Amino acid sequence: MADPKFPKMENVVAFIKLAIAIYSGVEEISKKTRAGDFLAKMFRRMKGLEGKRIAVIGATASGKNSLIARLRSEMVPTAHAQTRGSETVKKYDIRFPVPGHKPIEFKALKSVNVGGEEDERDRFWGDACREADIVFYLVDINRLIIEREETLKRVREDITWFRIEGLGGRGSILFKQNIKLAIIANKVDFFKEIHKNDIDIDAVASATLALTSEIDAIAKSALGPAISWLTGVYPLSIIDDDLFTLLFSAILADVAEKSDEAGRKGK
Repeated sequence: MADPKFPKMENVVAFIKLAIAIYSGVEEISKKTRAGDFLAKMFRRMKGLEGKRIAVIGATASGKNSLIARLRSEMVPTAHAQTRGSETVKKYDIRFPVPGHKPIEFKALKSVNVGGEEDERDRFWGDACREADIVFYLVDINRLIIEREETLKRVREDITWFRIEGLGGRGSILFKQNIKLAIIANKVDFFKEIHKNDIDIDAVASATLALTSEIDAIAKSALGPAISWLTGVYPLSIIDDDLFTLLFSAILADVAEKSDEAGRKGK
């Protein structure tokens, strides 16, 4: 797969507004910030992730294999391929485009992809997360809409597991002290199909934030004393090129910033 290309600017303006709305907590970024400046700030922060170890977890069909494929610049699978057990992916380069600049490159030393069934959570997720600096936990946002109660219940159970396992409550080795958990609300291309016009971007942001806020509240409650691990709940589309480039860049920038803050406080 070729290196990802940055989308044409006329198609980006609405997504920039959405990213700014979602990441309003990021310092010195406001609605008056020019698109180029906004992106430059994000990419500068992303450099802080070089050499980090990544784990990808989540329920079945939440997009774990697709995210790993994206990070490795491979074709995103068109059909669901269920992972069973634990799959280790050796180090690889991650390359992101920057308008008017050379692409930013950094390395993932090791990634671990695991199956999403509950029995696999209990058997394999701990090993996947134990050496990780950053854990991406994926949630299928469409399933959240269609099967709301069941999906939220699974999210609460998974995050509770993460807290107990990470703090050594099951007798396991503790997770890294400054581990970061980034919750990915995947498949927001659903909203893009509903709100195709730029004028509807406020409706897209509102619908997205309502769902991510609900997940955020559950995650914070389930994490309890480990709440500092959570960087945030982030919307993403893995299959839509434009949305992935913009939104995942913002995710990486925010995670890098909060990882740096945790590292400074830990010294």
